[in-house]
Amino acid sequence: MKNKFQFLTYAGFYIVTSEDFHILIDPYMDNNKNIHIKSDSFERIDLILVSHGPFDHVGDTAKLAIKHGCPVICPDDVMYLLMEDGVPQKQIIKMCWGLATEIGKIRVKAIENHHRSLIKLPSGHFVSSTPVCYIITLEDGTRIYNSGDTALFSDMKLQGELYRPHIGLINVSGDFVMDPDYVCAEMSPYEAALASHWLGVEVVLCCHYVSKSDAGVDEYLRIMDDMRANQITPITTVALEPGGWFEYSAAKGFDQADR
Repeated sequence: MKNKFQFLTYAGFYIVTSEDFHILIDPYMDNNKNIHIKSDSFERIDLILVSHGPFDHVGDTAKLAIKHGCPVICPDDVMYLLMEDGVPQKQIIKMCWGLATEIGKIRVKAIENHHRSLIKLPSGHFVSSTPVCYIITLEDGTRIYNSGDTALFSDMKLQGELYRPHIGLINVSGDFVMDPDYVCAEMSPYEAALASHWLGVEVVLCCHYVSKSDAGVDEYLRIMDDMRANQITPITTVALEPGGWFEYSAAKGFDQADR
């Protein structure tokens, strides 16, 4: 059995591992008009990962954590928000760069991320913490790089050498309807292509978009096609429609089931 990845728009992914462990990453669904899947669609969640504090990443984490009683791995500012929203502190594992933890047979390491995170709590206080990228190692040895909205930085080359991720969940575009002040997201399509190459992944699952017809996604895919044609990189790139699935295991190759 292969690991199954479902794209939930923005930075959201649902992963069902080869040993039937259920993981949510940055689960923003209930107030997200771009995805038909909602927080009550999941019968079981074993772990939630949150990269940083904005609403399109924290999303439905609190209600899901309370409902399923599962651990949540997140930075400090997200922890304080979740606690004010009623999540027991014992369920939360706070992370910063370099720390690693294990949940069953799943290993999660937080690594460097060049981004920002600021949260206004329901109490009115502001909290800030450093966003994280994650290296997630599944039961079959598949290593996932989760980008967490990072900008490009040269030590991605080092991260690739150190952690040797097989598959990258990489932000390649931006929602300029939500953020009309900007004409470039945290990584431009070209910067995302460089990041993919530097990390040395076998497969990239694109994220940070709400429709596969996104212009930034198209540009990223074109750049990666050119890099493959010029034998710069052998990376396979996949852009799923919201709700689409992709299957991958490091030892078993991969195939796409976009539905």
